[in-house]
Amino acid sequence: MSGLSETIFFSGLVTSLDLSYNSFSGEIPLSLANCSHLNVLKLDHNQLAGPVPVFTSTSVATAESYANNLGLCGGPLRACQGAPKKSHVGVVIAAAAVGGIAFSAIIVGIVLYYFSRGVASREV
Repeated sequence: MSGLSETIFFSGLVTSLDLSYNSFSGEIPLSLANCSHLNVLKLDHNQLAGPVPVFTSTSVATAESYANNLGLCGGPLRACQGAPKKSHVGVVIAAAAVGGIAFSAIIVGIVLYYFSRGVASREV
């Protein structure tokens, strides 16, 4: 978070932290969740982004605690979007096609083998 020293978060004695309306930007340090005595957190009306810390008590920070920080996600807010997952449909289709061709080639080979043996045994 730019505009604020992170050293304040490492104090285990902080019980209430209201940093609303301060134009802070950047991400909230996830270490804030380590403040075991923190009961109230208000970071609304800033310019924060990224995932919010996960607190052991859900009453420490509610959705209202993060209001008007359009870039925040996680916790009581909308889920964070990870990297888009790649679709493996193309790989599955290609593998099925190769498997089908290999299976067909084996069947054709077996049929040709039996026909050639049948023709050879009739000639003898």
